[in-house]
Amino acid sequence: MAKWFNQLMRFGVVGMICFIIDYTLMIALTELCAVNYLFSSGISFSVSVIINYWLSMHFVFQGKKYR
Repeated sequence: MAKWFNQLMRFGVVGMICFIIDYTLMIALTELCAVNYLFSSGISFSVSVIINYWLSMHFVFQGKKYR
């Protein structure tokens, strides 16, 4: 039960990190770089999904090791 709870907590932390990355990158692209909000939201979402996948496979779940 403790392993499950730790995994749930790590999942929540990774989700919050990726939310912050997504929102910050979208605002930075839109406001500072003058990118259209539709493009900046797509770019920031794509970046956060990639980071979320990588963090989830390395820190939350026990991914397969292909070595």
